[in-house]
Amino acid sequence: MAPRLVLAAVLLPLLTACDQSVTRASTLWTNVPEMASYVEKFNASQRDWQVLVEYKEDVSGALTSPGKKADLVVARGLASNAVKDTLVPLDFLFDGGNLARTSFYKGILDAGQQSDRFKLLPVSFDLPVLVFSKKQLSDLPGLSLDLDALRALNSGFPVDPTQKPPRKMAFSPRWQAFGLTVLHLKGAAFRESFQGGLTWNSERLSEGLGLIQSWPSPGWDQVTEFQRKYMQADLVPPLVANRIQFFPSTLASFLSRPWNERRDLDFRFVDQGGLTAATDNTVWTGIPSSSLTRGAAERFLVWFFQTETQKKLILLSRSEDDRAFGLARGLSALVVPNGSALTVAWPDLAGRLPGAEQVLFWGDLPADWSVLKASVLRPWLETPSANGVSLQSGLDKHRLEATRN
Repeated sequence: MAPRLVLAAVLLPLLTACDQSVTRASTLWTNVPEMASYVEKFNASQRDWQVLVEYKEDVSGALTSPGKKADLVVARGLASNAVKDTLVPLDFLFDGGNLARTSFYKGILDAGQQSDRFKLLPVSFDLPVLVFSKKQLSDLPGLSLDLDALRALNSGFPVDPTQKPPRKMAFSPRWQAFGLTVLHLKGAAFRESFQGGLTWNSERLSEGLGLIQSWPSPGWDQVTEFQRKYMQADLVPPLVANRIQFFPSTLASFLSRPWNERRDLDFRFVDQGGLTAATDNTVWTGIPSSSLTRGAAERFLVWFFQTETQKKLILLSRSEDDRAFGLARGLSALVVPNGSALTVAWPDLAGRLPGAEQVLFWGDLPADWSVLKASVLRPWLETPSANGVSLQSGLDKHRLEATRN
């Protein structure tokens, strides 16, 4: 737990004992460490309202379980109907005219809605990237790579076919769960069903699987052996040694590396049909409906979603910690702060960010999405015969085991 969050959790019982705190203070549950710093700035900016931070590892689970709730939540993994059922609409943030829907990236608000009301608002998001050596690919054009261009580059990577297991391999969609990014770009459209399960576009899923299974490689077993031998630790050494051509990462992870580790490296976003992929770990915020002391929470959100506030937070975070990327370890869900403050704090990004209508975001996801991804989807993608039927079978088996337990 981050030190500031520990401190806030210790002080919470003392502060809530005061009469003023009961009416003028709100409690925030979060698993995003950077929120402690943002709350500290808000509390110092005025004397009427205070937000108290409490670290909560599983915010989604806490919201959907019995017991007292916080007044405000900020976390990943909140975009399920089960969570949204516990929250109040945040439409008041738009009604006053201080925040416009057009201030956000196109499509990012969708997963936070329920019955046309905004139960969740996005705070930040991340983008998958492919990292490469500038020495090995010095003339790589563009700001992003589509999947066809990536396949073509991989096909031209020099590999000795007689070496078994191979000592060099350009890239595989199986590395670092990149296969999910491929399926997302191909339109598999994983999202929550009406019953709270997982649904998808079967035709697009099959198309994405076909692309993964036909990727240029020395064979399934050889990829597995190469992955076991060379892809278990830091991926920079095999990249620099020209053992691999690319490795998957995210923008936040890449730019959080010390400069001396990435000075000879560069990245490209991944796109398809002109849309750049987003990751599935958007940071969301909402206000629980059971809150009786939400005054400070509401005022914090009004303050936080101001463009100037986010610009200052990004620049201050960068000045205080040169590895604290962006806003809550990602790009702001608001467009303007990224095009101004973020590119000032991170010159690497100047002129390189996708436009407001060029990002493909994930939809609402089941409450147990992280478990399904780790226990069902990723193992399924590691199976040579993966197909839509076997995915459903894996999900059914997982649900049955969860019911028994």
